[in-house]
Amino acid sequence: MVQIQLENIRDPLDSVAGRLHSLMNSNAKVQTDSKSSFADGAFSKDSTFLEFADLITSETVAKQNEAGRSLVHKINDVSCYVSQMDACFSGLARLHPSRCNADVSNLVKDAHAVFNRMPQVPRQVEEVNVLHEFRHLETEAAARSREYIRVANDKLSDIKLPDQHGFPSPADWYSVKSAEIDQQKQQFVWQSFVEHWPVDTNTLRILLWVASSPAGSDLPVALQLNKYVYFLAGVFDSIQFYDEEGNRHPKEASLELRRQFKMLWRIYVSICWQRATMLLQYYALGAILAQGWSSTWANLLSVRSIFAYTTGLMFMQPKYMCGQAVTLLRQSKATTVFDFRKMFERFETAFSNFPARCDPRYAEYRCDFIIPQSCTRFQGQAEIPDQSQHDSMCDKKACRLISWQESSYDAVNGHSRAVDIYAMEISANSRLIYRVADKTTLAISHVWSHGQGGRPETGFNTCLHNRYSSIAKKYNCSSYWIDTCCIPTDETRRMEAIRGINGVFSTSRITLVCDRDIMCIDTKSEHFMETVLATLLVADWNVRAWTLLEGFRGRSNLHLLCTNGELVSFTKMCSTLYTSGAIDMVIFLSALQHLLPSVSFQYEESGSLLRKRAASRRGDELIIWGLLCQDRVTKTGESLVQGIQSVRTGFLVSRIPRIDMESLHWAPAFPSQGNHPDEFTISDGEGSEVGVRCPSGLVAVWLVHHIDRDLLFRPDDAHEFYGSGSISLLSALTGQYSFESIPLARDKYDYLAILHPQIEGQNDPYAGRDAMQFQRLVVLCASHDRKTWRWITVVPYNFDIVRVGLKTLSWSHFKSERITLD
Repeated sequence: MVQIQLENIRDPLDSVAGRLHSLMNSNAKVQTDSKSSFADGAFSKDSTFLEFADLITSETVAKQNEAGRSLVHKINDVSCYVSQMDACFSGLARLHPSRCNADVSNLVKDAHAVFNRMPQVPRQVEEVNVLHEFRHLETEAAARSREYIRVANDKLSDIKLPDQHGFPSPADWYSVKSAEIDQQKQQFVWQSFVEHWPVDTNTLRILLWVASSPAGSDLPVALQLNKYVYFLAGVFDSIQFYDEEGNRHPKEASLELRRQFKMLWRIYVSICWQRATMLLQYYALGAILAQGWSSTWANLLSVRSIFAYTTGLMFMQPKYMCGQAVTLLRQSKATTVFDFRKMFERFETAFSNFPARCDPRYAEYRCDFIIPQSCTRFQGQAEIPDQSQHDSMCDKKACRLISWQESSYDAVNGHSRAVDIYAMEISANSRLIYRVADKTTLAISHVWSHGQGGRPETGFNTCLHNRYSSIAKKYNCSSYWIDTCCIPTDETRRMEAIRGINGVFSTSRITLVCDRDIMCIDTKSEHFMETVLATLLVADWNVRAWTLLEGFRGRSNLHLLCTNGELVSFTKMCSTLYTSGAIDMVIFLSALQHLLPSVSFQYEESGSLLRKRAASRRGDELIIWGLLCQDRVTKTGESLVQGIQSVRTGFLVSRIPRIDMESLHWAPAFPSQGNHPDEFTISDGEGSEVGVRCPSGLVAVWLVHHIDRDLLFRPDDAHEFYGSGSISLLSALTGQYSFESIPLARDKYDYLAILHPQIEGQNDPYAGRDAMQFQRLVVLCASHDRKTWRWITVVPYNFDIVRVGLKTLSWSHFKSERITLD
């Protein structure tokens, strides 16, 4: 029997340094391995320090995928498969050392330092979870894996049901524990198998380029690297369709062995993809931090993922971490390359002694993560009775509530108010005195559920006034603004204060983030900056709608309040992490895009950010939406839409309720779906066609399928087109969902059609970020004259229905067409 041996190769850091130095050796005539599958690949003549083959930069996706499928049979020596795979890929890129003016020793040192900041064991490929079952992997790694699995199985058989577990039934609890232990087994097997694989040559070349080029200074190569990342993703997919039986292998290689070669290739390509993607996004983030937000660099943060989401992430999540916040992270621009392992580790180190987040009684209970309204911590925050939080140094006994001097508030007429810290002295009868909020104001952003809420007429604890006054004085501020003291209950006064909130935060000297979890972080602890970032990403402050607005408007001088009143500059944190932090932590900064420099939000971006963020009062989301993208208060969806002239069609395709008004039925009435879950990916529509408003509605190019009414509800297989078997369009479109509007549209209108957004300038379907491969949301619309179409509803449809001998709805039945939506 042929044995696949774990190569006797160890790639310690000094070996990486040696290989980096070798690549920069100016005496090397050829940097491409002669055995490479792409050794004869063409390169452009106008060379840069790093360049990629024309196969990457110029060829069609079809040809790239064909080249990818041809790789699998290149392994012909089962004793050194990793070296052979690297040789196959090494011809895809090359360096020109003569075009780099940096000192070679320093460059290698810098590249090596960047490598040290990357995960040394890549993230597990979720689809590859049976390595320990490979009979041919008679290796030290396989032996360790089998022993670990035996111990884990024993552990599983010994677990006992706790008295209180928070699950619907004991069977549910056992199922979760079993899945958790199985996940641990998979992770151990993965690490045992790949931890000693040598780093691929192209990653080393990319490292040298990153080290040689200041962030943002080499966009052309960054764009080439982006194409290389997409090429690797395509190869990863194309290997899946490789025919194990029809390709060349050693004669003694069984079908099982061939399938294992296929899996080895997918593992190898996935690791190359991870490292290349992480370095690309690290470089793009550096450009954004240095130059400010731009769509050019931001687009490089969003690449197609090769990973399928699994519940494994849930089992890694610390018990005190909010599942809603993790869900929000997974839907951000750079979610494809997020490696949560270190982020979870940093968070767990800081909060290991804290009780379970969702329900302290049940340490392993998690909410459903689907909608913010399902989170008990955020329900009914507008009327939270306990707003009695004190400063950590307050003895509480002598502390009292301090409320406003109403006449002082009203005297500041026509301007935003802030509390004047020099116009009052604390006494038994003292009241809050106000002045105009200006460039010397400390603006405080906090979450009501943390107990600092209330209104000026009810006041808040004197110790909090003292804390913020002390911070304000320390940073040469003359006043502080906090909604508790500056937004009254009276609706007229409330709306007046809200209209000025953008100006308060955008002009304030400091915007102070006050979150109870961040305030637990010790600034003197190890890995302090990474811990602050990990906490900020999932803090309550980062998942609320009002604080999204406040952070966005106050991002130019944002500071985080930590233990003992210490402030941490967000800008300084970003700079420190970028230059010396773990790169898998640095990448998470892209999830805080609203806090990055020079970012601006249009209708679509702000709407997508608000879809998973809740406000205390129903209706406030619309106000916040208008303040984010139009700098004005809007109380209705109609008012908001009147302020836009165009919209990305990909953003519109969601199951959010629509505006019930002529020419606006296509427009969302709210930014979120309220209490109704939507398991489909939130998209800002970036990259989809742009629709333009007109008096009769929205004019845009869509992929359109005109429904044949004669076939619409026929259950007969002989006439099947819109469903599978006896499934009609109604059930095929809606599945488990019930939408009465579909048969009503059939009876009321003469024409029906299905719409799907398309890629801008192309006749291909627009997928958005992380869209499901087959199941997509489609728009059902109807018309009397085929000139103007009424938006009816949005429903999921499965495009993977394949019936031999039967004609079923597929992408080929959609044609690009410009239509007007009412």
